[in-house]
Parts: sequence; C-alpha cells; structure tokens
Amino acid sequence: MELVELNSLRNSLVGLPGVNGLSTEQRKRLTIAVELVANPSIIFMDEPTSGLDARAAAIVMRTVRNTVDTGRTVVCTIHQPSIDIFEAFDEEKQSLDQRTKRTTSKLERSLLPHTVLSVIPHTMLSLPLETTQVILAQSSIHCHTTKRQDLFNAMGSMYAAVLFIGIQNAQTVQPIVDVERTVFYREKAAGMYSALPYAFAQVAIEIPYVLFQTLIYGVIVYSMINFQWTAVKFLCFLYFTYYGMMAVAVTPNSHIAAVVATAFYGIWNLFAGFVIPRPRIPIWWRWYYWACPIAWTLYGLIVSQFGDITEQMEDTGVQETVQQFLKRSNPQNEYDYAFPIKE
Repeated sequence: MELVELNSLRNSLVGLPGVNGLSTEQRKRLTIAVELVANPSIIFMDEPTSGLDARAAAIVMRTVRNTVDTGRTVVCTIHQPSIDIFEAFDEEKQSLDQRTKRTTSKLERSLLPHTVLSVIPHTMLSLPLETTQVILAQSSIHCHTTKRQDLFNAMGSMYAAVLFIGIQNAQTVQPIVDVERTVFYREKAAGMYSALPYAFAQVAIEIPYVLFQTLIYGVIVYSMINFQWTAVKFLCFLYFTYYGMMAVAVTPNSHIAAVVATAFYGIWNLFAGFVIPRPRIPIWWRWYYWACPIAWTLYGLIVSQFGDITEQMEDTGVQETVQQFLKRSNPQNEYDYAFPIKE
C-alpha cells in the first residue's frame, strides 16, 4: 500500500468504473498493487497512462518508478509520454510496429468482430404500465381446485411464475458477473486464489439476495393464486421456486452466453412437461424431461399444492378426488403429473 501510495484509501470500496468508488488513476495503482502481491520479478504494463490527464499520469508513473526501485523489472508500452514521464524510463525502444504490423493484421482477420453481436435485439421483460395495472387489479385467480380448468389455470400460473423469476434473474446477473469475471481472470493468473473458492464466494454472497427476493415474490404470487395457506405447503413452494431460480440462473455470463441461455430456455420450456406432457414425449427424448430443472420445479409445486387434496372433482364425469385425478392423468408414477388436453 505504501509503495503504490494508497494508504489513505486502504478502507475504501473499489466500486464500479465510472459509477462510484476509486478514480481511474487510483484503480490503475490498485492494479499494480494486486500484481505486486504475488511478488513477481518482472511486470508487463500495457499503456498504464491511457485515459489519464497529465497529473494522474504522473502519479501512476511515479508508482511505476517506485516499483522499479524495489529491484523489479517493468516492461511498459506508452503513447506520447510527456518529457517527465519519458525521463523516468531507464531504457527505451521506439518504432516496434515495424515487426508487429503484419502479425496484428493477421490476428484481426482471425477474430470475430464484436459488431456481430450488436445486432442481437434486447428482449424486453417488463410489461407496459397499463397492462401491469390491469393485471394487478384482477390479481386473484381464486383457484377452486374441484374443476379441471381451475387446476389448469393454477398450473399455468405456476409455470409462468417459475419461468419469469428464473429468466429475470439469469439476465440480470449476466452483466454483473461479466464485469467481475475480468477481475477474476487477472487475480487468478496472479496466483491470488483458485476458481473453487471464488465460485463458493459467488454462491454464498447471492444466497441472502435470492432468498429475500424469493420471499417477496413468493408471498405475492402465493396469495394471487390463492394457494392453501399452510406452513408446509408455503415452504415447499418457496423451496422449489428457489431451486428453479438457481437452476435457471446458472448460465455463462457474457453477450454470447445470453444467446446460448435463450436456447436453453426454449429447450427447458419444451421439455418441462407443460407444453408436452411427459407420456406424450417420444421415448428417445424422455430422458431430457428428467434432466430439466423446470420439470422438477413444477412437479414439486403441483404435488405440494394438489397432491393430497381429497375434495371431489365436479366436471370429470367420474367420482374421483383431486388427488386421484392427478394420478389418473399419468399412471406411470403415483405422484407424477401431466397436463391432459380437454376433450
């Protein structure tokens, strides 16, 4: 901290670039400090003064000079240095582009331009305000579970709730983790920690937020669908919703991952057992039903809410309870479910 002159900021938060926390010049000095933790004998710096004014550039280069004075070697590229910065170097080499210009153009030809991804439209998740107000005004579904259509309405509400919260979380976390991933790569390369403790830290720090979000979302949806207000059923609803959120949210985090994640959403949507009941899925594809996290989430929600209801169904044409109707819908499993199509 003394070497990079950051003692006065030792208790400050780094924050996000351009939003809060340390300034650009302070972040560059912090980056140098992070690299010095591994005690390297040689440090490579690529344009450490880019984007800085004259004063900030002088402070950063003073930090670089202090690093050299400790006996380390610093190899640094810099554009248009001032006379003071230029004189801080022990040795200099100019016009290196004569040997690298062809290599650079070859690399550029082999890379996929980032502009290809810029044509991907942004998916709007939020509904218009007027539509949202109408939905809230008619928020109670009042699911009376003695009619088939009421059961189907409640099952559809579960399905929509799980997909909404899962996809929303997945798309929200991607840009955040994408920013943090750059720091992780640099610090992992410096030998500060491995991937496993970083992964555990990421999971642990998300648990309080996701739990709080699930509680709020679950209470609202639970009351709107008019589920049975018993502690066991409510906890089962929270558990399986939480499981579905975490399963859907575990996706890569970058612009390409957003495209790949959309494909997974479509596959999970198709094999969740809602669009196509499990008995009607071709036998060679049925294995994917058991691997689909949304299928297990819906299974747990439906069984926890309707699997033990002994009230008589009113419109099935036979004397049977809600529990028996769900079992009859899919005889392959005592507590399994399917979504039969009305005759």
